[in-house]
Parts: sequence; structure tokens; C-alpha cells
Amino acid sequence: MKLEAVLSQADLREFVRSGLPFVLALEKGTVEINEVSLLEIVPQKGIRLEAQGDFEWTFWGIEVPVRIERIRVMLTPKMVKRARPGKTEEVVQLAFDVEIEDMDAKYIPDALDRYTAERLNKALADATLPAWDFTGTLDFAFKLPPVVQSSNIIILRAVDGTVAVGSELHLAVELIARFEKR
Repeated sequence: MKLEAVLSQADLREFVRSGLPFVLALEKGTVEINEVSLLEIVPQKGIRLEAQGDFEWTFWGIEVPVRIERIRVMLTPKMVKRARPGKTEEVVQLAFDVEIEDMDAKYIPDALDRYTAERLNKALADATLPAWDFTGTLDFAFKLPPVVQSSNIIILRAVDGTVAVGSELHLAVELIARFEKR
């Protein structure tokens, strides 16, 4: 059994705007995105954002606040399998690779912008970014009314998923459903 969600560019834009300002606390500083000027779906790639914001970064032991005039970020969705804490089974999660494609920080030369984007990309690659454990979220047990005597519960379990980027973002979840008597 398959459950599919299709997210349009408008759906994603509304979702992203609802989370602003978005702050990431990385090992050597924080990045805050407070205004998104562009959100586009790039087929077979991901979601591109252009935004403004701020970051505070520690350079050579000194905290430096910087205004980001423009930052272009590519969010590439992927499914990852991770061990379920305390269990032998794996969970499947929807995660995103995050890459800063380009940035322009106020009062900083272009060469330093590129260096800063490289450092931020390394910090993002090393960070544990949020991922949705949909296999845990979509596991349900439904009690049936007493009139149903052959079974008293329906179990719904998410076991796998796929994500695809076309003109929209497609998330499909593979489900197993069964009756059980408990």
C-alpha cells in the first residue's frame, strides 16, 4: 500500500515562510535566515532558496557578526536509513543535503564570500540536520469497536519511502496494514 504526498512550489513556499526566522546553531557560529525572496523547485535536483539573513561566526577566536545580503541554498531531499535507538530495526527518514551555492555578505569581498560559503558548507555537512522519521510518525494502531469480534485492532506500519523532485516534490510512503487480535 502506498501513501503519496505531492508538494507544489506554493506549498513549499508557505511552509518555509511559516518557519522564519530559521536559525541554525553550528559548531562555530549561527546562521539566521529571516527573509526568503525566491523558492523554486529544480527538477531532478531539489529546492533552491534565495534569502537574506545574518550569521555570527568565529574567525580566529573572534565572533564576527555579518549581514547576508543574498544567500542561495540548494536543499536536496533524500531518504536515509538509520538505526532505531535501542532497537535492531532501521528507520527510514526524509533528510535534506544543504549546500550554499552562492552568497554575498555585506562589506566582505567576493573572495572572502566564497571562503565563508565553503566554511559554512563544511559546517553544514558535519552537522546533524533535522530529518523526519516518517516510519515512526506514520505507525498507528487503531482500536476497533466491540462489534468487530474477529479482530480488535488495525495495525498500520510505514516501512519504506521514496522522494522525487519533478515540477513538484513527491514523497511516497510504503505502508503495511493488518488486523490483529490483542
